[in-house]
Amino acid sequence: MFYKKTSTNYKKWDCFESSEEEEDTDPVLPKNDPAFKAMEADINDRKKRRQRDYKEATVFKEKGNDVIKKGLYKSAIKYYSDGIELRKDYLVLYTNRALAYNKIEKYQESFDDCFKVLEYCEIFDDGYDKQKDLCFKALLRRCVALRGLKDYELALKDLE
Repeated sequence: MFYKKTSTNYKKWDCFESSEEEEDTDPVLPKNDPAFKAMEADINDRKKRRQRDYKEATVFKEKGNDVIKKGLYKSAIKYYSDGIELRKDYLVLYTNRALAYNKIEKYQESFDDCFKVLEYCEIFDDGYDKQKDLCFKALLRRCVALRGLKDYELALKDLE
């Protein structure tokens, strides 16, 4: 008895029609609002800074690639780390640094870098399909790190 008095009949909602006419209108932007102009300037500055940081991180990546070819793994780690400081979301730097860590037998650091890449891809890219090559490299390098850490079962899982 109490339920019937307080329940809502949702079937009536299907028949509801708005009395106002819905129009697609452009958003009204405040004109001459100093707070809005300051926010817009800040957004543009951040965009320019992100683009500049990406270019600089790419230069560090190239320098790291050049020295890793020469066998200078500690220098490569330094270059890749500098690039990561500029752009923490530039995932190629992590996999490259993991390769250098594996070469000098710092397996835990290599594992950590590969784990970050795979975790990022799993969360933000909804799995490993969006960046297959990057994830493949991360899995292989993590496998090498796990082998160095003598965790053969997890290394085998990465290979599978």
